[in-house]
Amino acid sequence: MRPNNWIRTSLILLITIMLIIPAPVLASAQGNPSISVFLPEDRVSPGDATTLSFSILNAGQISVGGGASAEARVTTARDVKLTLSPGDAPIQVLTGTVPVGNVAEGESDPVPVKISVNENAAPGTYSLPVEIEYVYTFIISTGDADSPGHYQRTKTVTQNVNLIVEPQPSFEIDQITLGPVLDGYGPLDIVLSNDGSETATAATITLTSESSQLTFTGAHGSQNVSAFVGDMPPGDSQSIQFEAQLAKGSMGIVHPVSLSISYTNEFGELQQSKSIKSGVSPVSDSGRFSVISNPTNLSLDQAADISFTITNDGGDAISDARIFIQSTDPKLSFGGSNTAESAVGNWPPSVSEIVSFKSNLGEDSNVRPYPVIIEILYKSSNNSDRTSYPVTVGVTPLGEQSFSITDVSTKLSVGSEGDLSATLVNDGPQSVENAVIVFTSDLQTISSLEEEYAVGTLSAGDSKSFKFSLDVSESADEGQRQISLSIRYRDSDGKSHVSDPIDVILTVSPELDVFEVSPVSSTFSPGGNGLLVLQVTNVDDETLTDISAKIFPESPITAGDDTAFIPQLSAGESTEIVFDISISPAALDKIYPLDLDFQYDTNSGETLLSDTYQVPVEIDSAANGGQSTISTFLLPVGILIAVVVGGVYLYRRRQNSQVEK
Repeated sequence: MRPNNWIRTSLILLITIMLIIPAPVLASAQGNPSISVFLPEDRVSPGDATTLSFSILNAGQISVGGGASAEARVTTARDVKLTLSPGDAPIQVLTGTVPVGNVAEGESDPVPVKISVNENAAPGTYSLPVEIEYVYTFIISTGDADSPGHYQRTKTVTQNVNLIVEPQPSFEIDQITLGPVLDGYGPLDIVLSNDGSETATAATITLTSESSQLTFTGAHGSQNVSAFVGDMPPGDSQSIQFEAQLAKGSMGIVHPVSLSISYTNEFGELQQSKSIKSGVSPVSDSGRFSVISNPTNLSLDQAADISFTITNDGGDAISDARIFIQSTDPKLSFGGSNTAESAVGNWPPSVSEIVSFKSNLGEDSNVRPYPVIIEILYKSSNNSDRTSYPVTVGVTPLGEQSFSITDVSTKLSVGSEGDLSATLVNDGPQSVENAVIVFTSDLQTISSLEEEYAVGTLSAGDSKSFKFSLDVSESADEGQRQISLSIRYRDSDGKSHVSDPIDVILTVSPELDVFEVSPVSSTFSPGGNGLLVLQVTNVDDETLTDISAKIFPESPITAGDDTAFIPQLSAGESTEIVFDISISPAALDKIYPLDLDFQYDTNSGETLLSDTYQVPVEIDSAANGGQSTISTFLLPVGILIAVVVGGVYLYRRRQNSQVEK
């Protein structure tokens, strides 16, 4: 071939190939991000609630270089999201997936994730899975200058980072109590334990009251108090006591407190525990002193001493005791003043002192309690000045006649008669004459057979027993019922009075059975007959007479004799009654109920009808000839008697024959 032809052919072939094969893509840049995650602050402690700050490092990689802008594009991780999982670490992850945004080459801003560490977390190093998801452009290309190409991918990277749970003390309040409280002062006891994994050296606890009504006397009324407890190894517990003071009227509430512990760790570094919140309520609250207002001869028109018996109920002796009293009613005064004072001095525990004060009542006074406030100023066993809780007692002058009813006893049941027994006490101050107890009741189901009970003369302080017979109707309900008793009487001047009603509680028992019925012989066979024998017991508390018993048989039981009679049955006495019954041949082998009731007379002559009783009648094909047990027993006995009688008859006849011969 000529050279010109070869060249021409080569050019045509080259042009053809260029038309068939597209022009190659010219890459402006190609690369990818390289993501790593770190946890710079990787130490936590049991019970911590903290925020972990993660750092994301992007060491971008360029495989095909290009312009700075294009290279930055292919090495940047976009739409970055971080998700922390707890793995096997003793933590709770409190933050979900965290959006980070774009991460160019270099280190990201800190990514916060909140966690809580379990209180009982064991010290050690734990692996936390961290998932990073992001989008990046791996190629930026320009084939045609007018049509640039960007190619991107989504990638997820999971990497583990270490979390170190450090050993440290962990403090718990096992018990906190306040009391017993006397006059607002009492011991506050705390049992504190180290449940952690490290010894707390040279520990000092600080207790803070978050209630203004709870302070600490050892800290001069401050709401903060501290105590040194020394070393507390793991598992150790310490009991600490503080003296607390409570404001009056703050006993029925829970007082919030907080406790913190300062200690030295194993490296000699001073540490401070987290604050432990708790609350405390007084175990008891009572005054150190109990006060009794003694009876007095003070009357509306005559001055007299009033006295009080005061007892030191504290467990220790006190000294320099002084008693102050104050009348809050202007009608009651002490020598013309509304206050008075009496010195006691040293006062051993459990000792009672009687203190008296001259007193009088003003005009237009009446018979009622007059309030007196009593306070005791004293020095405690540790020589602290203290003032008791104020105690208010009443001083009641003579004047108004009163009664009380004691020793109340009732024996009542639904549908029966019973008694109300009690004692009337004349509480004074006067003797009464012609006293009568009057029974009143708004109840329709309980009535008294007699509405008055005469007592007669009753001196002040004397008492007399009385009894009312009551009737409880069938429609009454069991339980407690209230009636009223009032006292009608005459005073020493013969003037008639009626006392205020005195409420009395009656207890009404459920309706009681009068009889107890139990079978003695009650087994029969189908088609049999015989005697049904029952034992009847009088379970009432009185003798009953003219007792008629009647049975009400139903198929398959019939009765040839359905009644029985008992002339008299004492309380607790038993007897047997007999009925002649027959059983249908079609009766099944089982127990049939047989109804029975009684008509009887009581001691009062009243004729009553009992409730219906049910007795079991057993049908058993294996019974002897269908007879009852008694029938079965009587048959051989009758045969035996017949044999004996026949034998005697034959013997005598033979003897007579021999005599005749």
